[in-house]
Amino acid sequence: MSGVESVRRDDDEGAVPAPVQIAVWAAYALAIALLVFGFVGFLISNAIGDSVGGGAFLLGLIVGGAAYILSKGSPFGRAVIGLGSLATAVAAVIYMFAGPGSAVIPCLVIAALAAGTFALLYLTGPAKRFYSSR
Repeated sequence: MSGVESVRRDDDEGAVPAPVQIAVWAAYALAIALLVFGFVGFLISNAIGDSVGGGAFLLGLIVGGAAYILSKGSPFGRAVIGLGSLATAVAAVIYMFAGPGSAVIPCLVIAALAAGTFALLYLTGPAKRFYSSR
């Protein structure tokens, strides 16, 4: 018997599934990206208006707080992240076409992070089972 074999324990039922944990990390990455891009847009870039940079920064703060709540396994955090990631993905795609050319790559990054976070929380079986049991 080698020490490499995995052992399934009965006390693992309350453990957070991998898609949910990855979604928490993706939500933190989304919050950091929004904060950075909002800060850059607010202070440095003349092409991006103050309202867009300030809005991204504020959304980054909200998503960061919701990611913390989500990391505790809260269904409320899941709902806030779900709504926030959908709104962020839609806003990023709209701004990608309506904004300056320099905003295309940041908008793609933010839209991909937001869509990935939503998909991990709402479209995977382990995440659905985890939150239905709470």
